[in-house]
Amino acid sequence: MGSHKQGFHNAGFRVIDLPTIDAPYEHPKLRSLDAKWIEHDGRNLLYLRDPLSLSDDNVLVPQPLVPLLAMCDGTRDLTALRAKFTQHTGVTLEDGQFFALFERLDSALLLDNETYRNAMSGALTAYRSAPQRPPSHSGAVYPEDA
Repeated sequence: MGSHKQGFHNAGFRVIDLPTIDAPYEHPKLRSLDAKWIEHDGRNLLYLRDPLSLSDDNVLVPQPLVPLLAMCDGTRDLTALRAKFTQHTGVTLEDGQFFALFERLDSALLLDNETYRNAMSGALTAYRSAPQRPPSHSGAVYPEDA
């Protein structure tokens, strides 16, 4: 893949050089997520959030990239996804844009992959081994000190 060009700098995506072999998102599949449209700085963005709150990291996806998310069903590798997106939209994404999106989705645990499964397993182990279960709605539905 070589070096990656700066892409979506204004959208807050950080661009990093990613490995192309054994990437945790080689055949990316989105998990069931909370998603809603928001407007920020005059741009329409899809706000993606983990409904299990395994990660506090949320992702904002620019509207032009949303068709790419719909293609993330685990049946295509990154090369096929990129080709399908270009065929569907007529837009060719720079390496930086393309890989930064998947890095971001993976780090926010929004992909159904090993990264997510490891985090889920760790959270479940911590929950089961905790001497007490913390109140789930403390401070939101009733006072924290109740």
